[in-house]
Amino acid sequence: DLHSFPTRRSSDLTMGQFILKTLNRLEKFQLPALILISLILCIPQMNRGFFYDELNTVYYFVQSPNLLASLNDILFANQLAYPILAYGSCHLLGVSEWALRLPALLFGLGSIVLLWFFCRKYFSKMTAFLAVSFLSLSPTHIIWSTSARGYSAIVFLSIASTYLYFSLLEKTSLRTSLLLIITNVAGFFFHLFF
Repeated sequence: DLHSFPTRRSSDLTMGQFILKTLNRLEKFQLPALILISLILCIPQMNRGFFYDELNTVYYFVQSPNLLASLNDILFANQLAYPILAYGSCHLLGVSEWALRLPALLFGLGSIVLLWFFCRKYFSKMTAFLAVSFLSLSPTHIIWSTSARGYSAIVFLSIASTYLYFSLLEKTSLRTSLLLIITNVAGFFFHLFF
C-alpha cells in the first residue's frame, strides 16, 4: 500500500526517531538482524588478499602523492569516485585491506537498509523482509561489498535512484528531483555505465 508508510511531518523528530516510529516491533528486530548477518558474512572477506583491480587502486591512487594527477592517468579504469573514497579511508585509517574495502562495506550495508525502506514503502513488510534477506545473504553482494571497487555503491545508488523516481511519480517535488539528479550523477562517477 503506497500510503501506509508514515511520512516525516514533525520537524522535531530526528532521523533515528523517525525510523523507530516507522518500524513495527518485529521489524525493529528483523532489519538489524539481517544487517548483522550480512556483516558477519562480510568480515572474513575483508582480509583476503587484493585482486588485480584492487592492487591497481592501491598502487595508482591510494599511495599516489597526487590523487588528482592519478585520476587523469591513462590506466584509470571506469570508476572515479571509489578511488577517492579509498584514498580518504586509507589516509584516515592507514593503508590496509580493511581501510581500502571499508567504503564498499558501508555502501553494501547501506543498500540493505535502503532496500528495506523502498520495499516497505512500495510493496509490503513481507516483500521487504524477503528482498533484504536475499540481498544480505547473496554471495555476489557479499563479494562486491568486500571488494575495493564501486559496485556496492552502484547497488546503493540504484536503489536510491529507483526510490526517488517512484517518489517523484507519487508527488512532484523540486527537492526530490534534485536528489534524483545528484544520485544519478554520483552513480555515473562510481561507474561510467551507471
